[in-house]
Amino acid sequence: MPATACEVPLELATHLGGVDALEFGPRGAPLVVALQGKSANPDVIAEWVPAARLLAGAGWRVVVPNLHSNELTKPGAVASKDATQVVRDIIRSEHNCGASCAVVMGKSWGGGEAVAFAAAHRAMVVALVLVAPSLSDVSLLQQVREIPICLFWARDDAVKPFALSEHYTSSLAPACTLHASDLGGHRVLPEYLPSIAAWLSERRAEALHAAEAGHAPEAAAEATPAQAQVQGEGLARRSADHRRSADLTRPRTLLAAIERLDLLHDSAAAAEAGGVLRCLILGADAREGASLEAACGVFSPACLLLAGSPWTELRLTLCGPNCAAARGAR
Repeated sequence: MPATACEVPLELATHLGGVDALEFGPRGAPLVVALQGKSANPDVIAEWVPAARLLAGAGWRVVVPNLHSNELTKPGAVASKDATQVVRDIIRSEHNCGASCAVVMGKSWGGGEAVAFAAAHRAMVVALVLVAPSLSDVSLLQQVREIPICLFWARDDAVKPFALSEHYTSSLAPACTLHASDLGGHRVLPEYLPSIAAWLSERRAEALHAAEAGHAPEAAAEATPAQAQVQGEGLARRSADHRRSADLTRPRTLLAAIERLDLLHDSAAAAEAGGVLRCLILGADAREGASLEAACGVFSPACLLLAGSPWTELRLTLCGPNCAAARGAR
């Protein structure tokens, strides 16, 4: 599918409710999420749109959420912990095909929240693009030292003085690249855009690889049976809503089935239950259209941990009663 800069309005589901957003570029392309500054000024809310159009034309998929569209997600009012979860919700959204990672861009307040999100979910962040970030806890920089960072700052910025850039360049070298402008104030300047596009083009292959590999911080740990039961119950509650609106008999590959159920954003629960989520979702068998039973066999240990839960029922519905993995989970 050729890249397109077409912008499409949409509503993204988060744990705090729906958030209006604009999406640019083809679905399935490497994902970029752009976080705004704190102000409710329309110019600030839309400040990343020119960059989004440019990146979409270069083959990226860019999502620009308007966090002021929901009283509970408003910048400056939402707690940082909740803002971090909102970013995770956006990346995992069904509109983003349940992506596992993204480039995160942020200006001012959004830049600080981008750093906080990267510190909490290191493996979900391919790279950071920051414009005069507002970060109250600079100790978080130590937790993002391995992430490539492109930093933009104007020397005449009266809101966030240029001297603050030293925190980033000293703490994050050599991963942090600073682009300094003499004039421009506290804005995403048009002159930044070519540098952003060029810098990200060097990381496009890494973004594609990360998406294929399904890097996610939650995928490392394997849960105990008790933890798996808790995760399974939460997943079952969410999947029940999807079952009411999805035809579970039609998908013929595991990947298609999960996408139809909108369960990709719940993949952390599957990972904690069995630790094999990406073999399941992005494994070669699933991508190449192997049968559901063959693909499900990849992660039968996860089913065993969730024995008796509605997740097993879901697997039986997807695979049929003759699926060996599903039979073992009963």
